Formats: sequence, C-alpha cells, structure tokens
Amino acid sequence: MRGSELHNQFLIPDYQSLIPSPAINHITLGPFNIYFYALFIMAGILFAAWFGNRRLKTRGIYNDFIWDFLIVVIPCGIIGARIYHVLSNYPLYFGPGTDPMEIFAIWNGGIAIYGSLIGGGIAAFVLCRVKKVSFLLMLDAFAPAIIMAQAIGRIGNYFNQELFGLPTDLPWGLIIDDSIATHTYCQPDVFCAAGQHYHPTFLYEMLWDLLGFIVLILVERKFREKLHLGQLFALYIMFYSFGRVWVEMIRINFSTYIFGLRINVWTAIFSLIAGGLLWIYFNRRKPFETEIIAQQQ
Repeated sequence: MRGSELHNQFLIPDYQSLIPSPAINHITLGPFNIYFYALFIMAGILFAAWFGNRRLKTRGIYNDFIWDFLIVVIPCGIIGARIYHVLSNYPLYFGPGTDPMEIFAIWNGGIAIYGSLIGGGIAAFVLCRVKKVSFLLMLDAFAPAIIMAQAIGRIGNYFNQELFGLPTDLPWGLIIDDSIATHTYCQPDVFCAAGQHYHPTFLYEMLWDLLGFIVLILVERKFREKLHLGQLFALYIMFYSFGRVWVEMIRINFSTYIFGLRINVWTAIFSLIAGGLLWIYFNRRKPFETEIIAQQQ
C-alpha cells in the first residue's frame, strides 16, 4: 500500500532509536576522502574473490582464478551495476536541475546487485570459455561468496544513510538526518517528519543475505549427491530475490514505478521466477559430482 493514508499513522516515537545515524561517512587522508561505502564494497569483493577461489580449488581448478576475478569480472560487475542503477533511476541524473556527471560518483551510492550479476556474469562467461572452465561450476562455487559479499556491502549503505524504509515506531527504528530523509529520499506521498524513525531495510537485507549464505552452504553439504550443476546458483537467485521482493516493498528511496510497483520489485519477481526455471532446467544436466570429477582429470 502506498500513500499518506498508510504513513500518516506513524507518530514520532518518544524513545531513542537503537540504530542512530552515523556521524561521518568518510575519513580524510591528505587530499583524499576515503568513503566507508567504498571500503565495505571492496571488503565484500575481496571476500568473494578469496572464498570463491577457495571453493574452486576444491573442485579441481587451480589456475588462480582469483586474479581473473579481480581484474576482469569485478570491473565489469561494477559497470553493470552502475548502468542498471542509472537506467532505473534516470530522473535523478537526467531530470531538471540534475548533474549528469553524478553518474560517475559511485562513492555516493548506487550499485545495483542485479546489474552487477549481469555485467559480471557476462565477463565470467567469456573468461570461463577462454580458461576452459565450466561456467556453471564456477557459478556454483561463487554463489555463497556473492551473497556474503552483498551482506558486507550493505554495511556501507548505513554510513551513506541510504536504502531505508517506511516510517516505523519499532524499537530498532533507524534515525536519518532530516535533510536526507525529507529532501533526498521521501516521495511526495510518503510522510517524513523531523526526528522520525525508519525501517533499516539495509539491515534487513544484510541479515537475509547472511541467512542465505548459511542456507547455501548447508544445502550443498546435505544434498551434494542430489544436486545438479548450476542448481546451487539457481537457489541463490531464488533465495535472494524472494527476500528482495519484501525488502523493496517497504523502501522509500527514489524509484521508477511500473503498474504501481517499484522497478526493483518487478526485477526481483522476474528473477525469482527465472531462478525457479533455471533450477528445473539444470536438473536435466550433469550431476554436480560428475562435473567435479571431470574438472579434476
């Protein structure tokens, strides 16, 4: 449900939020500003590269894929993520009174995971063809690494005071600076009052991603002999997209609406369906263990 008829019921709570706004979002070292958002994004990337490469080695791939991942896949993923964000939020960059050069200001936020999966996925596919590595085996190896990297990266959204949700009177409500809440994020139909508390949707998604990491690892261990190549990655797509649907439903940052729903809600719904179809399709392919044995020979 959208509109002031829903949001006006929230009164400013008379207690202190358990999640205060961060005092700063960067540190200055000489002439450089080091943004915490960028640091957490990089931390997530490094974890994904290390953990994914470690899992590849257990599958018989010892060609230091980590360097290819960092040099080729990650830049393409970041470019894809930014392109998706800009296209899905184009009025922020091409509307009246906007500065198109802000497209390149990634440190201010605006990295879309679905765009990164597309950009990074294309680069990884080409790389696997060149290296003669099974693309699906690589996807399965990196699936838990990717969702954990997403969890780490969400901490950066906290320091940027972004990706928060509807006003709430719950005790874990998030305080957002009034200038950010009322002038940057709140839509005309969303009630945003000074001192209001908001759903920390970045935290919800981070916890969901952490749960997803555990689920993927446990599913692989328990059903290793029954899984087919690519199904673990399909499970990641389904799990993440299911959580993303309900998280996006309570976000209030600027977004393009299509038939009454945020564009990211539609993307998550389509991804959830696509993940289910991929699970069914991959069930017809080689069993997981068969492909690993083939790679090790």
